Amino acid sequence: MFYGESLENTFHGAVEATKFLKSISSPHRLLMICAAMESPGVTNGEMAQKCGLSISAASQHLTKMCEDQILYKEKEGQKSRYYVKHETTKDIIYALKKAYEDKDG
Repeated sequence: MFYGESLENTFHGAVEATKFLKSISSPHRLLMICAAMESPGVTNGEMAQKCGLSISAASQHLTKMCEDQILYKEKEGQKSRYYVKHETTKDIIYALKKAYEDKDG
């Protein structure tokens, strides 16, 4: 990812990658991103149910991931619908799924 770039560009890329990885470094957040990929426009309540979280906990995770530019929300009346913001995020999640599928814990 960073090979062959100038050290300055590499550092900037490493900082951004670290921010991203820190933001998704929770099993609940990974599940929530997967849920948003599988059901674009999922609501907070639907997300909580799919991921086995309270609505309050789901809301806190969703707020953090929106702040970190992982997800974005669109208001629909009183509901907010959540979507994955960047295709790169989807690519990384697919790569993680592939890397860890069929692995023994």
